[in-house]
Amino acid sequence: MPETPPQRIPLDDLADDVDLVRRARQLARQWSELADTTMAKIKEAVGDAEEATVNGRPAVRHSTRTVTRLDSKRLRADLPEDVLAPYVNVTTEHRYELLED
Repeated sequence: MPETPPQRIPLDDLADDVDLVRRARQLARQWSELADTTMAKIKEAVGDAEEATVNGRPAVRHSTRTVTRLDSKRLRADLPEDVLAPYVNVTTEHRYELLED
């Protein structure tokens, strides 16, 4: 019988790494918000133009595409489970969630 891993292990020797990940994620969120806000200004300025330039050089390209996706939520609501079963893939994933202090 395989041995069950412990439910809780100490990471005292990795405390600096845990703090580093927390700080890096906080900074990433801040930078992402700044990028999103700034990009919104750029999009507004570009509008429907295909290209925008900075000092005569191409800087922003605008294009439109159509995306088709399967509405799995609606399929599950409309079709019986036995009809969907052959098309469902089940996978196991490991999720590591860094807890905040």
